[in-house]
Amino acid sequence: MAKKDDNNVSALRVIVYGEPSVKTIVPKHGEFEGKEVPLLTFKAFHPVTSQDDSGSLKHESTWYTVDCFLDGATYLKDHLKDGMVLFVSGAVKTSQYKSKDGEDKESLTIVAYKISLDLLQKGLKGFSFTRPPKQTKE
Repeated sequence: MAKKDDNNVSALRVIVYGEPSVKTIVPKHGEFEGKEVPLLTFKAFHPVTSQDDSGSLKHESTWYTVDCFLDGATYLKDHLKDGMVLFVSGAVKTSQYKSKDGEDKESLTIVAYKISLDLLQKGLKGFSFTRPPKQTKE
């Protein structure tokens, strides 16, 4: 279960849906205002299973768009796969829109500041890691 604090989510377990994409954007405000930055974006869902009053299991999911501006986001595009389990931390943004049927709808986006791989998930066949060089004080 995710911990929520002022629209922030910590360690929300999601499952990647479809293929991620990367595009270049130029933010209008914030830390990267006016600068070209890569944006990794993908769809994901957080599955929830609950039991109703009759004891039947009820399966529901909350769907998110995950946006990530962090260093390495472009690298992640080639490594994230449909069905992969991740933990995402970031700020949750809600947008309102009208569906084609004219219904009021809501979409959820997590602006991720951390994406972690669940190393215990089924289907994971390996990973590699190279220790970064030690930083020296000058």
